[in-house]
Amino acid sequence: MKNTLKHLLIVCILLIASEGLNGQANSQSDTIIEKELVVIKKHDGTEFIGYIIQEDAREVLIELINGRNIYIPAHQIKSIEKVKKGEINTSGDRKETEVFATRYDLTTNALPIEKGESYYTLSLLGPEVHFGVAKNLGLGVITSWIGAPILGTIKYTVNIEENINIGVGGIVGTVSWANPDNIIALPFGVLTFGDKTKNLNFSGGYGIFGERGNYTSTPLASVAGMIKINKTATFVFDSFLVYPNDDDNFGIFTPAIRLHRKNNASSFQFGFSAIRFDNEMIPVPFPNLKWFFKL
Repeated sequence: MKNTLKHLLIVCILLIASEGLNGQANSQSDTIIEKELVVIKKHDGTEFIGYIIQEDAREVLIELINGRNIYIPAHQIKSIEKVKKGEINTSGDRKETEVFATRYDLTTNALPIEKGESYYTLSLLGPEVHFGVAKNLGLGVITSWIGAPILGTIKYTVNIEENINIGVGGIVGTVSWANPDNIIALPFGVLTFGDKTKNLNFSGGYGIFGERGNYTSTPLASVAGMIKINKTATFVFDSFLVYPNDDDNFGIFTPAIRLHRKNNASSFQFGFSAIRFDNEMIPVPFPNLKWFFKL
């Protein structure tokens, strides 16, 4: 009898252990490890887009988008960069993104200026320049042809999920170099849906104007967006809305077309503006022109 109970106990232990092992094996088999999409850039400028299958000190095995496997010697690799599937076109190449897509006309969005990138713009009103100084962090300077105002900008952005970005920033400076005590300050937040080829942006902030000890303030808002029409043209819409304490709300609306050079080193934007003042829409009689140049 004792031997029978002993045998039954051993069988139960073995059954429990086998169930545990089977459950562990099943949980491991049910776990799907999603491979990361990367761009491997060689020192000669060649790029390979795909998934890393194997990597060691001598070489990297990458599975390309088209299913081919290629070994790349480690000493030929300049960089390995993670990318999103939305950044790759149907032929397996990186989409050409609009370098200047972080800016519309008057306002910016939550799309980041990439670290190391920089560009400047020229318009009838004046120049501005923007720099990507760190990951998701950009700095800039905006002024007019007579140096009034002179404004510094800062913007930090965060990608919360694919095609949704948020950002915070600020603009601060002086109304004129001749009167530095007369300041302008604008903290703002932005929410952007989309990517650098098509997007919709909502932003809001609070404008502070005046001399030290005598400031006025007002809430500001903007709705803007862009959509790429073809390889060389993008439709851009921007707005800038001021909500003072009285009923005389003020707004600027600027639809435009942005034309790109083939290598995206520069773009030219032209359109027309309308001003809303005292509950009336007043068209601006001259065109709105802006040139973008990559530094």
